Amino acid sequence: MSARVASVAVVLTLVLARAAVAYDVPTHRQLGLRAANEAVGVNTTLMDDLGFSEGRDSFLVNGATRFRVTEWIQEGAGREDTPFWRVRHHFHNPLRAWDSAGLSTAFGVEIELGQSSIVWSQRAFQEGPKGGGTWSWPFARQRFLAALIGRTPTEREAALADTFRALGHVAHLVQDATVPAHVRNDMHLWLPLGNDRFLPVNPDWYEDWVQDTLDHDRETFDGIVGHPPIRPLRLVFHSEHPEAPIPIAGLIDTDQYGPDGPAPSVFGPEAFGVAELTNSSFVSRDTIFTGFPRPLVSDLGSSFVEPDDDAVRRYFPKVVRGTTVPEIEHFVAETALAHYLSAVRDLAPPSTLWTLDHRVLGDYARALLPRAIGYSAELLDYFFRGRLAVDVTVDPIDAALVRVTGSNASPEPLYDGTLGLYADTATGERVAVPALDPATVIGIRPGEKMHEIMVSEEEAHHCVRRGDYFSILPMLPELRRDAKTEANALSGEFSSADTLLDLPGTVELLRQHNLMP
Repeated sequence: MSARVASVAVVLTLVLARAAVAYDVPTHRQLGLRAANEAVGVNTTLMDDLGFSEGRDSFLVNGATRFRVTEWIQEGAGREDTPFWRVRHHFHNPLRAWDSAGLSTAFGVEIELGQSSIVWSQRAFQEGPKGGGTWSWPFARQRFLAALIGRTPTEREAALADTFRALGHVAHLVQDATVPAHVRNDMHLWLPLGNDRFLPVNPDWYEDWVQDTLDHDRETFDGIVGHPPIRPLRLVFHSEHPEAPIPIAGLIDTDQYGPDGPAPSVFGPEAFGVAELTNSSFVSRDTIFTGFPRPLVSDLGSSFVEPDDDAVRRYFPKVVRGTTVPEIEHFVAETALAHYLSAVRDLAPPSTLWTLDHRVLGDYARALLPRAIGYSAELLDYFFRGRLAVDVTVDPIDAALVRVTGSNASPEPLYDGTLGLYADTATGERVAVPALDPATVIGIRPGEKMHEIMVSEEEAHHCVRRGDYFSILPMLPELRRDAKTEANALSGEFSSADTLLDLPGTVELLRQHNLMP
């Protein structure tokens, strides 16, 4: 083996032992908990639809573990880094194609070390039990279905606990996209010491500052995460990528940002994925004005000095392009060497001129942590966005039958699928109830009923035509006046299933009412 290949193998061993871990586990747990408490949709679904009167504070038992809903989310947010090699799938560079946007080596020979965090979040299978298992968005969906139709209360409760834990795992990936190193392919090496302990060789300053503040300056940490969460606009939920087609991909990357295109701003609007904002608006330890098209030195405003122990330090703000309006007050700090390198400033490596100190990292956290919470909360609410309004009526012909009619109460269409009806027995077992009619859903618009009976079987016997309309006459013949001798227009029930417009007919109808050119 050549010396070059051997050195690459050694470095890869260190990388896989522990790459940049983004926010440490305690930080992720705090962010997950705060996102859970901000997710209004989670609370509403639990109380109004699932019968948990305590909402997000309800306890769920899975095996020997009993946590509140918020704590299951918190648990998942913390456990996504376990075992440590999962972290190699927690990177996403929004300037690359998604199939190569994950963590890769950057020392001459590019070797892909992990998948994009977006792709990882949507995998049906991630790892076996020894690798931490699968806790993806599809897995959360599977477990939520099991929570609704599981046979016993114990099975359903355990499945619901798994649902919330899985959502915590996916929220962890959204939070990592607010770490500059994780969206700028800036890995940092740690040496394994055993017993899950590691020696940092080249740690990330931002991650370390956040964790150190949580550990030793809780008042400052709570003040930052106590700011109102910054949520994205709902239009970010979109994806046309075959590698990750589920719309939650847009929380991390909407695929709008490019080297020459529009870039997001910390002032909003939040119409981009959070990785796009973090990549274009912030730098990490080893990518200060290098390796990426933004930010640039030309984005800096006029410098200013502030006391720093027994000396002073010069800082530069990042300003809105073409203006003097600061986006980040302390964006970079000047190094001690910068003064001596002034004559060769244009030739000196950026790392010799600029650094990120505690004031810079604090300003980064004030912009990024509220987004880590807000975007995670939006993820949780998006999962529970679906709503069905259900009417239950006794069949007018056969009182032994019950008809269930549903309408879409969600803010977006329902897509092709099948509705299932389940009922609980006296012993608490949940069983499927056979449907009287087909229960297929095809593109139901918001507020649209999935099936509607306009004229029932009983009403058809006294229904006559009035031009383009049907008129239902009184049931008693003596109340019909002059219509006593009119023939019935229908021979049976008339419903939305009887006459379906084809595509040309639909287009013609829309044009008739000036709804389509």
